[in-house]
Amino acid sequence: NSKLVASKKATEEKRKSLQKDRKINIGVAVLSFFAAFANYAYQFVHPVTAVELLSEMTSTSAPLESIGRNGKPTLVDFWAPWCDNCRVAAPTLREIERIQ
Repeated sequence: NSKLVASKKATEEKRKSLQKDRKINIGVAVLSFFAAFANYAYQFVHPVTAVELLSEMTSTSAPLESIGRNGKPTLVDFWAPWCDNCRVAAPTLREIERIQ
């Protein structure tokens, strides 16, 4: 009889622990959703233009002296702020830079 009571008590404690974990997980999921939504809203209101991407990449690029000496492939791209094709290619070039 005491084993049955102890078993029920252990089962009840386990159920309460699982419920607590579930509440925490739901809270984390809800906070994550709102954080993602806030990030999306911020990026929607403050979009990064292609010209800003290209300018940032230019300022953070490796110096010309390191070309061919750093063991990485080199991509040379000439761009201008008025060039529509340059603007279209900017996100792709940014992703290539991140990978390398």
